[in-house]
Amino acid sequence: DAPEAEGSPEAPGDGDFSAMGADDADYLFSDGGNNEYDPDAEERRQFMFDSQVAPESLQEHLSRQLEGENLTAQERAIAEQIIGEIDENGYFRGSLADIAQGLLLGSVEPVEKMLALVQSFDPPGIGGRNARECLRLQALAEPEYGSAADQFAPTTRELAARILASDEDFEALAFRRLSRLARTCKTDEIELEEALAFIRTLDPRPGARISTWRPQLVRPEIIVYRDPETGRWVSVLDESNLPRISLSRSFRAQAARLDAAVRARGLARRKSGDGRTPTGLEADRDFHRKCLSDAESLINGVRLRQNTLRQVAALVVEHQQAFFDSGDYADVRPLVMSEIAQRVGVHETTVSRAVSGKFARWPLGLVELRRLFTAKVSTAGSEDLSSGNIKGIIRSLIDHEDPANPLSDQELVRLLGERGIACARRTVAKYRDQMRILPSYQRKV
Repeated sequence: DAPEAEGSPEAPGDGDFSAMGADDADYLFSDGGNNEYDPDAEERRQFMFDSQVAPESLQEHLSRQLEGENLTAQERAIAEQIIGEIDENGYFRGSLADIAQGLLLGSVEPVEKMLALVQSFDPPGIGGRNARECLRLQALAEPEYGSAADQFAPTTRELAARILASDEDFEALAFRRLSRLARTCKTDEIELEEALAFIRTLDPRPGARISTWRPQLVRPEIIVYRDPETGRWVSVLDESNLPRISLSRSFRAQAARLDAAVRARGLARRKSGDGRTPTGLEADRDFHRKCLSDAESLINGVRLRQNTLRQVAALVVEHQQAFFDSGDYADVRPLVMSEIAQRVGVHETTVSRAVSGKFARWPLGLVELRRLFTAKVSTAGSEDLSSGNIKGIIRSLIDHEDPANPLSDQELVRLLGERGIACARRTVAKYRDQMRILPSYQRKV
């Protein structure tokens, strides 16, 4: 067969631009689209890109260590949730029960196991739930060679870890009640002084050495307003800041021409009895098809993400009417992600990703959507309470206490019990710590 002429309708050639429209010309000759390749310029540009080093965040640092662990899909999901609840100082600020309930686990044991794993990561002390646990994790870790902690004997480090294992012993050490502590730990005051000197070398904020957190401008994607007709709070998705994504008409047309050319050439080959295939033309056609498929998948993914966020936000706002009325987190009603996921028809991890880092704006300010999810706390009455409700009650009780005789955690447990709320002392202490409220002996005036 005689070779077909370059530029024929069946085989659009590189040098034939006679049928090219304005859109095609804009596409091919846009800035950088068809420029002559300059290896020196490309090398300089790549060097500039390689030189832009983004600082690693604390979550990225921990997630990178998680990649080296042999975990099941469930264990990895739990560990990722735990890492997401660690603040810039390295403290775990979440709730094991909330994570277990959000992932539909039967107990908190798998979450405790993964927390212990994350607490073994670098830097030592990461994932502690309070200062005492953070320091204890560091005391149990092998110190770096030549560090200040390495100058102390293993027995001193072991004694410090034993003291840090108990709230009472840690408090006695902080207030230098060494004689009582010496009897409790069956040691002498000289060794306790050494243990105290060792504890002073530990870092109460281990995550701060790695965390690159800086205050950032928040751009809320959800706008919450009161419907003038119903008087209820409703939400709308603010898409004004989203880029408009669309497919190039010229690229679609080019793909269609390539499809037509491949079909026409294939028909001509079959009529002539030639079994050969123009691999170059088909490769171009396949490349254009793949680009179109990838672009359509991206556009559909963005639309699905926006639709999911819109539905989730609407359900959350409808559920948390009392909070939007008052702006007080004590009015946040119990709500877990599995409930929303069931109503939207997606997996709870999809809901978790949808609300991650998303904020809503309403007349009283900004609120992070994730903070509107909280587990239900069992009570003797029929009313459902969340951890935010319990914190609000605790704060109210402390605000009205006698400054000369402040309420201890055990007394707070008793007062909550009188309201039909069953709450352990350690849970009250955790909530008090999360609200940055000092213990009773430090509140006394």
